[in-house]
Formats: sequence, structure tokens, C-alpha cells
Amino acid sequence: MEKTHIIIVDDHKIVRDGLKALLLGEPGLKIIGEASSGYELLDLLKEKTADILLLDVSMPGMSGIELTKIIGREYPGIRVLILSANDDKFTLTSALKAGALAYLSKEVSKEELIEAIGNVARGKHYLGTQMHKAVFESLTSNNEPAKNTGSEGLTDREKDI
Repeated sequence: MEKTHIIIVDDHKIVRDGLKALLLGEPGLKIIGEASSGYELLDLLKEKTADILLLDVSMPGMSGIELTKIIGREYPGIRVLILSANDDKFTLTSALKAGALAYLSKEVSKEELIEAIGNVARGKHYLGTQMHKAVFESLTSNNEPAKNTGSEGLTDREKDI
């Protein structure tokens, strides 16, 4: 069985080390590299080819969203799984529009991370449990002001016209 080659990209060494330790020995997965920034990753990709990037969103120099766009253009065979502490709807939708196949909160369990990696390896989208909650809450909250349709204050006849 061929292994899924993974590169971990996060500006925090302890996060990279933790992910490596977590995934070490998982059947079908092989960590082939790590990078602390988008620029470091782009240099690494000149030497190594990955199947999946475990990518943080908030990094100095180049965001994970910018990096995802570059990966999609220059390395279309590499799939991106975002693993981030940011759980807001805007960041989530920006990452997915940039080309990420999955978005997980850093609150994710090992089991869910492995499930997401498996889905991404098969080319499927995956949205983490924490992210489902964030999206649902943002869609069902009443915090947004009502939209003005332009017809408020008009008579029935004025609306007909």
C-alpha cells in the first residue's frame, strides 16, 4: 500500500512536533517534511513532492490562504488541509475559496484529523466538527442587521409602480 506523503506547515515548532508525534506510525501516512512559513514551504517543494499539506492559516510573511492559492496554481496535485485556531466564518470561506479541501480547528481530535486526512487523500472535502458549529451559529444568529429592500415607508401604490 502506498503511503500518503504529508508536509506540515505551521510557524510554531511545538505544533509541528506535536503533529509529527501524533501521526507517527499511523498506517498509510508518512511525514516527509515540515516548514515554518509559506516561503520555506515553497523552497521545500522544489525538492520534495507531497500529497497533502497540513497548513496553518496565520503565519508571518504569507498567510495560509495566500499559500493555498499559490499551491493550487503551481502544484495542482497537492491537496491542502487547513488546521487552524481561527474558527470564524470569513477565514473558513476564504480558505475553501482559495482551494483548501478541508478546514479543521486545532481543537480537533486525533481520530478526526486522521479521518480528514483520509478524505482529503481521496479528493473529498471535509469540514471539522468545530467548524460545522461555527458555520451553523453564524448562519442562524440574529446579529446581522436587517437588509433594507428600499420599499420600507412606501405606500402600496408606490410599491406597485
